[in-house]
Amino acid sequence: MSNYFKTRDVFTTFAKDISQGGGYNFENIIILCSDCNKVLNSTNPKNSIASLQLNDTLIKFVSN
Repeated sequence: MSNYFKTRDVFTTFAKDISQGGGYNFENIIILCSDCNKVLNSTNPKNSIASLQLNDTLIKFVSN
């Protein structure tokens, strides 16, 4: 398994939304993997990190 993300697999978003007083400065931009982006932007309350493949990968990493 590769530890690198390809550009098409990542999303940028603002740490603090512009409408809530965040700015367009570099410090306010965060990079998310596609799974994290799905969780943050989901309208389904059952959609959480536990429902993603990423969770399984992280659990294996922490368990070892």
